[in-house]
Amino acid sequence: MVSALPGLLKGRQKLKLEDYRRGYPRLAAFLSIDPAFTLVRRFDNLHLRILLEQQAQISELELQLNEIDDTEEVQLNLSSCKKDTNLTRRNLIEEVRVKLEEYDKSVLRYNQLSKISRAECQHQQSVKNWMDGNKPVVRSEADWVSHLLYSDDFMALQCNDSDKAGLEAVIETILKKWPALFGKLSSSKEKTDDNQIMIFSSAMLRKIVRIAMSVVVPLWTILPGILIFTTSHKGSKAALYSVFMMSTSLAVCFTTSTTNYTMVIAIVSYGAVLATFLS
Repeated sequence: MVSALPGLLKGRQKLKLEDYRRGYPRLAAFLSIDPAFTLVRRFDNLHLRILLEQQAQISELELQLNEIDDTEEVQLNLSSCKKDTNLTRRNLIEEVRVKLEEYDKSVLRYNQLSKISRAECQHQQSVKNWMDGNKPVVRSEADWVSHLLYSDDFMALQCNDSDKAGLEAVIETILKKWPALFGKLSSSKEKTDDNQIMIFSSAMLRKIVRIAMSVVVPLWTILPGILIFTTSHKGSKAALYSVFMMSTSLAVCFTTSTTNYTMVIAIVSYGAVLATFLS
């Protein structure tokens, strides 16, 4: 029983980031500690380079096939696949089939990758800060970190919530600006002992956003009506109408991830409400 104890200790469940050995084990644990940190490179240039190589190879085979067809002396070989006795053409067509399958798979894979959301700048900065401070891997294998702030080549594997890039991201940024004030709202203590890492759950962020919107939206709707009602000058009323319309348009544009059609409907509806107060 005593001899088995070290093995049990080595295989114990790791609950926090610091339980993992420094190196790739801890780096992988950090990248998975929160969906916002799960960033990997897409390698756009390399994918396209491979596609171009495959495209060039298939194009060369296409030219060879056309040349064989143009120099074919037996018409039956061109009119029937079953009775085609030109083995050079049959072998070339088989080679084209294999190359096209590889090419199609590469195109479809890259198309799927290109649909994954790009990483947010603030999350790239967070990963870079942690990497610079902890240096989990050797310098020669951490060169990708230098691209974090200057490249759009990184994708967020788990962070695909459309609202995350809007108002929730703004709330999260505000929370991180005052860690002492909002530290109790962070769930990072459950995952790491590092005081520099602040993690806020998506459920908590959504709850804060709902509370903020339940207060801000009614006030933003009522306030211009009150100001317009207490103003007798027509020019001042028109100025207030313009200011609130522009402010609402910018707020909807930068704090929500909606379609252009939905955004137009929202702004027009708000403008109709203001027009009612103005009249």
